[in-house]
Amino acid sequence: MKKILFPVIAVVVMFASCDKIKKLGNVTFNVPLSGTAAVPSHDSLPSIPTGGIYKDISTPKVATTASQQFSTYNTNASLLQSVKMTALSANLVNPPATSSHFNFADTIRIYMNATGQSEILVAYKYGSSSADSMTFTTVDQDLKPYFIADSISMRVNAHFISLPDSSGTVQLNTNFQIVANPLN
Repeated sequence: MKKILFPVIAVVVMFASCDKIKKLGNVTFNVPLSGTAAVPSHDSLPSIPTGGIYKDISTPKVATTASQQFSTYNTNASLLQSVKMTALSANLVNPPATSSHFNFADTIRIYMNATGQSEILVAYKYGSSSADSMTFTTVDQDLKPYFIADSISMRVNAHFISLPDSSGTVQLNTNFQIVANPLN
């Protein structure tokens, strides 16, 4: 019995150790990406009805620079374990922050698009802000198929409760946490 039990235990320990060794090979790094979105002018929102109005704002496509990041960490798209958005913030950059705030919208949702992928919700903010910048709550989901695409774009869906001070530009800043394993 002892002769059979020892090899079985050795095989179980060996397989358990392989998974732990592979996990030791995980490399985690952050990739920041930025893009801009235009705040609608008074012309595109002539009046705000009681209760507000929803308006979509699209961002231009942004190159992910994934391949450059992969080479820095000796990995590639096939070795990625996960990609998660860990932060998203927005800053009013035009007009100057001293004259404008985010108090014109009480709900903002950010959706991500990539070629060949369905649009998904990646971040949101509820409640208006009297500040010129805001931090969003990110949605915990794996964004690997979006990140390895050549480019991504975002759609901002805002519930306007008043007219913006003027048309302008919002800078969207994101951070992606990448987990890859060059040992796979």
